[in-house]
Amino acid sequence: MNAFKYVVQEGNIDAETGLPTKTLGNEFGVYVPSDEWMRDKGIGSIYVQPLDEQDEEKNKRNLKAAMDTCYKHGYRLGLQSHKELGLE
Repeated sequence: MNAFKYVVQEGNIDAETGLPTKTLGNEFGVYVPSDEWMRDKGIGSIYVQPLDEQDEEKNKRNLKAAMDTCYKHGYRLGLQSHKELGLE
């Protein structure tokens, strides 16, 4: 299955699309595919992953922001399970 994955950070999420307002570390905007384009290209899903900022409080806020955008926009949540399990 083809998919898009976006890494999100609290405060850097577009309210309309639920996707980042810019790419990480850059001022460039992100590509927002239309539903029609995704169907035509066979793209099945959009995954959203919270940014790991190496700061527990920031990471909690990023996770909440990622979960909120998934609920609101129907995206799938992607987690780095090795980090969630403390295996890093």
